[in-house]
Amino acid sequence: MPKKAPNTFMFFCTEQSKIIRDNDPNMQGCKEISKIVSEKWALLTDEEKAPYVKKRDEAMERHDAEMKQLKELGYFVNSGGVKSTDLTPKKKKFKVIGSDGKSHI
Repeated sequence: MPKKAPNTFMFFCTEQSKIIRDNDPNMQGCKEISKIVSEKWALLTDEEKAPYVKKRDEAMERHDAEMKQLKELGYFVNSGGVKSTDLTPKKKKFKVIGSDGKSHI
């Protein structure tokens, strides 16, 4: 199943975390970096967030295209992910042979 598209903040966070680590190698704590990135994000204007919105939109289009392709190939997807190309009904009963030799449905 294709990965879900990240939100705009996650694109920003990935980019900024790398920059922060490169500028200050001693800062490795996720908590410290997350705090700095969150503060930077809160100060951005809509125009400054626009590149991240564009990246999110592109990722969503990619995800939708991959999902459409899976469905066209005969896969169906539910909360558990890609199940099968069989497309059997969910409520199908299966025969199970128990240790006593009898079938159980």
